[in-house]
Amino acid sequence: MLKLIVTRGCGGRGYRQPDVIQPTRLFSLHPYPDYPAHYQTDGIVADFCRQRLSSNATLAGIKHLNRLEQVLARAEWSDDSCQEGLMLDVQNYVVEGTMSNLFIVENGVLLTPALTDCGVAGIVREWSLAFAAAEGLPSVEAAITVDQVLAADEVFVTNSVIGIWPVRRLAGQDFPVGPVTQRICAAYRLAKQRELS
Repeated sequence: MLKLIVTRGCGGRGYRQPDVIQPTRLFSLHPYPDYPAHYQTDGIVADFCRQRLSSNATLAGIKHLNRLEQVLARAEWSDDSCQEGLMLDVQNYVVEGTMSNLFIVENGVLLTPALTDCGVAGIVREWSLAFAAAEGLPSVEAAITVDQVLAADEVFVTNSVIGIWPVRRLAGQDFPVGPVTQRICAAYRLAKQRELS
């Protein structure tokens, strides 16, 4: 797995950037995470985090290096019985996971949190929305409450490393790996296979 980090470069003390900016590019190679294969088929266990995401519309959607809130949220559990934590913003809307984007299915409609004030606009999130549009599957980006998530027909999370993980249990409540999730998972696996061939 290749990770690329781009910074604006060094500027000494303080926050003022130098007149001439020399960006820094960092490349690092890592072994691919050894997640159990059944996470993609049978789903994962998730819970809600206590740590909240602060609002900053200027940074919303960007994968930047200030991920301290996600670090604090991920420190809320250390065992393997839970694979992801869902994070709320200061207005009590569910925004994303500590390492993933969130989708729910409600009466056949695919919903994902609108990232207007915080959150990361992930690549697989973008792919999932594009797939839904191409397949005529209704999709909406909206403010989503905890109650909406818990009342959803299906729940899944996405990111560029894990791909798509259905959520089979959230906050003690069971969810099926339903037909919409199965359809999107199958299409994503096929797209990845085509990419690699």
